[in-house]
This record gives sequence, structure tokens and C-alpha cells, in this order.
Amino acid sequence: MPCSPAAQTTARRCGYLRPRLPRQASRATRPTGKLVPTRENHDASIVACTNIIDAGIDTSNNLALAYYKRGEAYGGKGDFGRALADFNKAIELNPDYAEAYGERGAAYGAKGDYGQAIADLDKAIQLKPDYVDAYVGRGDVYKFKGDFGRALADFNTAIQLKPDDANAYYVRALLYRSNNDMAKALDDFRAAARLIPEGDKLHGETLARIAEIEARQVPSTPSPAPSPSLPSAAPIFTGTGIVVSGQGQVLTNNHVIDGCQKIEIRRTDDVFRPALLLYADKTNDLALLKIDAQVADKDVAAIRTSPPVRAGEEIAVYGFPLAGALSSTGNIVGGNVSALAGLGDDIRLMQVTAPIQPGNSGGPLLDQSGNVVGIVQSKLDEMKEMQGAGVFPQNVNFAIKASVATSFLEAHSVGYQSASGSIKLDLPAIADIARRFTALIVCQ
Repeated sequence: MPCSPAAQTTARRCGYLRPRLPRQASRATRPTGKLVPTRENHDASIVACTNIIDAGIDTSNNLALAYYKRGEAYGGKGDFGRALADFNKAIELNPDYAEAYGERGAAYGAKGDYGQAIADLDKAIQLKPDYVDAYVGRGDVYKFKGDFGRALADFNTAIQLKPDDANAYYVRALLYRSNNDMAKALDDFRAAARLIPEGDKLHGETLARIAEIEARQVPSTPSPAPSPSLPSAAPIFTGTGIVVSGQGQVLTNNHVIDGCQKIEIRRTDDVFRPALLLYADKTNDLALLKIDAQVADKDVAAIRTSPPVRAGEEIAVYGFPLAGALSSTGNIVGGNVSALAGLGDDIRLMQVTAPIQPGNSGGPLLDQSGNVVGIVQSKLDEMKEMQGAGVFPQNVNFAIKASVATSFLEAHSVGYQSASGSIKLDLPAIADIARRFTALIVCQ
């Protein structure tokens, strides 16, 4: 019996009768590599699916579909807890529901539970061997784990199954780019651009990626010779990073790694390890890297979320300034917060008096409990100010506020340890804490 117009409207909002557009035309990338609707009214879908669930449906498979569609909507809103609950219910009602396993795997991946994500995506592929989205999702999880070989194998399989899948080319291009294979990344970005309709947001992002790589291929002025104490004879730049998760994710400034062909990271008492670039935010000068290492909780930074930092508060900067010349074990220096905004009253930044040198960029700004309250970014150009304003500024340095960093991490579903400033430690004790989670970054 045909549905009534009202019932059809409800079903369409929940997702039953929605026409399926080509994925590259109607969706955009999220951190797990899955594709989600960009124009869908998630709240309306949730209401419609809830009405269908509450009203009761004739078969368990149809009820499973309603839970699945509502879970998709919750996932699109970033509410992965409720999404997981709905996918669990869908699988309970239909144990052979490949798409529900795939979406649940994507939700686990977004929460950072990579083991469960891979288990669910394995199951989805077992139930539906030609499930392209599952291969793409599993490949992206492997990328986050630092397993380049398995990630590449899954992306290759996705493209073999569906040679016109723009998303598969796009995520494989990101993988090549993170591994600094710019020639293959460029080929894949170009393939994706040919498949994505003009006017789609992802088409514009892909063209921007292409332009970025092409610009890097223009010959540039040679960089100075490297320090002999660093891991390679190639020209290098160095910076500092902060370990923010047990999965080896390292936060730093975007300008530290921008343009790098190869990135290596060395934690205290560890060797240099290759790093993948996961996310970059040029606007806020932040980047997230990944090394193939499991990190104990005690060696992960705690980011202070309360109380707010106050002007005049004592802080410390820890990092690896002038790598190869100064101590290879890290340097710490104290200072104060002199202002709660940067140049031009930029509220994303704070001004500090602690001296900053080349190589400190991306390192932690610490409170008196050893918690991270900012990410060291820059110092005022003293010679430029001397020539322009006739004054020679001293100790005018800037750090990105912790709230900006946590927003960046949360936007990419990266978990982090939070803390509040509760105890007062001396500078040597703060150095002991910072040394555990601060890392040297080498860019070639």
C-alpha cells in the first residue's frame, strides 16, 4: 500500500526515499575519511527517524534502517555517542547490516578508538566485499595509526572497485601528501578534480591542494647547511612539538612543517621517527602530526582548560631552540603573561615575556603546574621595529591560547588530557614534566 503524503515526507526526511546523488557531488570529507552529507538538515532527519521508530515499523530490517539513518544524522552533527548507540541497535536488529558496521566503524574512528574501528570495518567488508566506503574508511584509520602500507592497499582496492570514485582518489592523494610523495599526490588530486562537479566545495579544496603542490615545485633559494648533530645531511629547519595523545599525535605550529618534504620527530629518550601530517590550519598556525608509537599517559601533555589565564601570571617556555647549538635535551625559561591578546588585539594570542628563539615554535607555554596553557608561536621582529618605529623592543613574544588549540583538536575529533592549575611547582619540576611530552621536530 502506498505511503500517505505525510508519511512519505517523514520517510524522506529520515532517509528512506532520499534520492542518492553521486557521493562526490553531495558529500564532504570528515576526519575518518568517510563522506557525509553537507546540505542535509540533520535535526530534521533525527526528528523524522525518531517518529518512525516511536510509531513502530512492520519489520526489524526497516526498524534497523531507521536507527541507521538516525545514527548517520547524529554522526553528521558530531554526536558520536548517540550515533554509536543507534548503530548498535541497527546491528542488533539486523546482524548482517554491512552499512551499519561501516558507519559504526567510522564513528569509532572519529572517537580515536582505532582498534574497534578496524574490527567493524573488517566486518563490513566481510559482509559486503565491494563496499567501497568501508575500504576508504579503513584506509583512513590505518593512516591515523601510521600504517602507510595498509592504508594505501585499501585506497587502491577502493579505486579498483570504483575507478570513478572521486573521494578514493582524494584520500589517497592526502596519504601520498602526508608521506611527502608529491608527484603521486598531485596525480590523484588532479584525478579527483576531474570527477568532482565544479561548484562543489570539495572541488575548490582539491584545486587549492593542486595549486599548493605545484607552487612547491618551483625552484627556491637553497637553505643554509644543516647542523651535523641532526639526522640528515639535507637542508633542515627545526621546531618543537607537544605530544597530545597516547596514539603518538603531536601538536605544533603550521609554519614549522609548512613546505616540508620530510618530517621527523624525536621524543625525549627516543630515536627520530618519521611523522605524517594529519591536519593543518594555516589560519590559526596549527598542525597535527602522527608518529608510529604508543605513548604512556604520563608522557602526554595535560592542557589547562580552567581557570582562564590571567595577565601577570607566571609561565614557562620549554623547547628546542637553536637545535644543534644548544642543549639537545631541551631548554626551559621562565616569564610572565604580559597581555591577553596579540598584535592588533588578536584574541587568539597572548603576549609573554619569556624569551623565544628559533626552534621554540610549536612548543608548550606552561603554567606553574606544568600544564599547557599555550603554543609558542613567534617573537616581534626587533630589527624591523627598530628601523620602523625607532625603538628596540625586548621580550615581546606571542603564544597561541590553549583554547584555540583545543578547538582545533576537537574539530578533528582528537582526544586530549585536560587539567586545571592547582599546584605551584618550581622551574626545575616544571622542566621535568615538560621534558616527557615535548618533542624535537625536524623539517627537510
